[in-house]
Amino acid sequence: MSPALRQARPPDLDFKIIYRFPYIMSVRLICRLKIYQTGLTLAAVPVMVLLQDLDAAAKVGAVGLFAAGMLYIMGEFFRRFVGLLYLHRDGTQLKIAHLTFWGGRRDIVIPVEDIVPFSELKDSPTDVYFKLRRYSGPETFYVSLRYGGISSMESLEAVFGPLEDR
Repeated sequence: MSPALRQARPPDLDFKIIYRFPYIMSVRLICRLKIYQTGLTLAAVPVMVLLQDLDAAAKVGAVGLFAAGMLYIMGEFFRRFVGLLYLHRDGTQLKIAHLTFWGGRRDIVIPVEDIVPFSELKDSPTDVYFKLRRYSGPETFYVSLRYGGISSMESLEAVFGPLEDR
């Protein structure tokens, strides 16, 4: 089936979009490119050793280790980056669509009462990003209201509390 005819996901009619980060595909592309770049760099080390150029192999190995470290750091940051927020039609559940370490998409559904509101956060929602936190665990997500699009301000405020108080 051609990519033009294929849908990414069937729509879930019980949830409506309240927030969308328009650059999530670019973030996903950067995440994937970093994986390919790290793999290519690390694969070059044995080639350099086979060519008996140990000085070049050491340099490529050092670059490969740096790339692997950056892959881990960037992967952990991008893993927490939110692309979409959905609110269930009854207002009790929030679906968070975020990236995985490998650049894929993962959806999780959590109760709205488990979300820490803006009034209890140290971050301001007008910052480049704020940390979406939960009461029930240490997991943190990053949401950028400044660069993202809010589809429903009323629904967003029903989940996080009023924006103007901050």
